Amino acid sequence: MATAGTYASLTGQPTQLSQFANNINTFATLTTPGTLNVSGNSTLAATTMTSNTISGNETVTGNLTVNGTTNLAATTISGLTLTGPVTGTPLNGVYNSSTAVTNSKIIYFKGTTTQGQVTFYPTTTATSSGTAIFSTLLNVQANAVLATTSGGSCPCTSIYSASTTSIVINCVVAASGNVVANGTVVYATVTGY
Repeated sequence: MATAGTYASLTGQPTQLSQFANNINTFATLTTPGTLNVSGNSTLAATTMTSNTISGNETVTGNLTVNGTTNLAATTISGLTLTGPVTGTPLNGVYNSSTAVTNSKIIYFKGTTTQGQVTFYPTTTATSSGTAIFSTLLNVQANAVLATTSGGSCPCTSIYSASTTSIVINCVVAASGNVVANGTVVYATVTGY
């Protein structure tokens, strides 16, 4: 059984990360040809694992906490199952201006216009009766689809209103300012947390 500390390499089949008493620091090479099990509450603090191959089934049943910068460069992981929470700062690389945002989410929508508008609901049911997925919106982008080579015929979109439960997009024809035909397809991307 291995003990806590810093290792140039760790090879095992299976490898029990809980053997390290919740104190795993640096692995230059982590090779697990069998099954990698994280069964305790394990912490990877400022961990670097490069050029690793984890070819077994990886199961995390405890809480895996990543503190500091963890680099999984050139790492292949197949069959990863996470049943406990994974936390870190940040996990997703989303920023609000220059501030890292954790727990951010992105929702993609596709809808069609009625009288120049389309409404999207960023809720658990994608309807007005659902629970909001976001507490804060960071960004809303929308684009309409029309197969045309005429710049004046292109549809233009704008945000009419945006809240954590409803986003309404306007869609007009560029040259005339008239609303687009009913059924015009609009795609939207909404980011928030």
